[in-house]
Amino acid sequence: MKFRTLSALLLLASYFLLPTPSYAQLSPEQALQQLTQTVSINMSPEYPGPNSNVNISIESFSTDLDTSKISWSVGEVVKKSGLGVKDFSLQTGPSGKSITVNISIEPQIGTSFIKTVTIQPGEVDLLWQGKSYTPPFFKGRALWSNQGQIIFLAIPHTSSADGTPLKPSDLIYRWSKDGTVLSNLSGTGKSSITLTDSVLSLPQTITVEVMSDTNTIVGSKSIRLASIAPSVLIYEDSPLYGPLFNREVGTNFILGSQEVSFSAFPLFFSTVSKSDSNISYSWGTNSASEQPGDRITFRAPDTGSGSSNISLKIDNISKILQSTQRSFLVQFGNTNNI
Repeated sequence: MKFRTLSALLLLASYFLLPTPSYAQLSPEQALQQLTQTVSINMSPEYPGPNSNVNISIESFSTDLDTSKISWSVGEVVKKSGLGVKDFSLQTGPSGKSITVNISIEPQIGTSFIKTVTIQPGEVDLLWQGKSYTPPFFKGRALWSNQGQIIFLAIPHTSSADGTPLKPSDLIYRWSKDGTVLSNLSGTGKSSITLTDSVLSLPQTITVEVMSDTNTIVGSKSIRLASIAPSVLIYEDSPLYGPLFNREVGTNFILGSQEVSFSAFPLFFSTVSKSDSNISYSWGTNSASEQPGDRITFRAPDTGSGSSNISLKIDNISKILQSTQRSFLVQFGNTNNI
């Protein structure tokens, strides 16, 4: 037992007596590489666009930059130099034209070294559209509704060093939602993704980073969106012309004849057609029971004047959060006396 204890103590002592790694044990190239890695570079904006201002700064927890002579060079030309000069600003050129910035650091004690950063300006447009229904001639895009789907499309604008535009299909797209990378939706040529809103319907931040085949980020874009509740549009349905899309009924409709029909168009519901079996309609009037269908016909009394309230409720029976209702007045007879 004593022999085993003595052997363990000797082994433990030999472990602590082993030489620790140091720059002296490394080759000059390895030591210089480790020294370079002690300095980090920060850029603002992180992903510069073409013809824009960029601020670059450096920091280190092991090299005293405040007492070091620091020179900033673009290509071979020194643009800024002095003791403790830890920041530098420049303007990028056209899309795809890279700029190499060399940062020469000469500490008062120790080896001088150079830190290099290459800026390749590029832009990314991030477009989106909800996968929801809109009526014919609707002015605007389909919005993202509660529990619905939304499509994002990234359109990069970047070129190679010789000015040749890079093919979007050759670029790498890294998508993330609220800071979490969507690895199953990211990859080469994956410039578009489709997401589905949860039952909670919380706002989401979607980010796309576009990279070249060298894993260099050439552009990034973020957008924060929240889904909305769907609604409904109602139009007079003419027996001769069909739905009159030039005028929505609003809150007050004046009847110009004895009879009128109205057609309902669900807005931003998750459906490709207003006659989808999942969309339920329920009309109501002052004197009649509820009536199903996306169309209703109202007939005024043969004599007298007045107004009637028409209500409509629409539900998506497959998505509990997609529901809307509205009502409007129909005035008939001598409207001047109403």
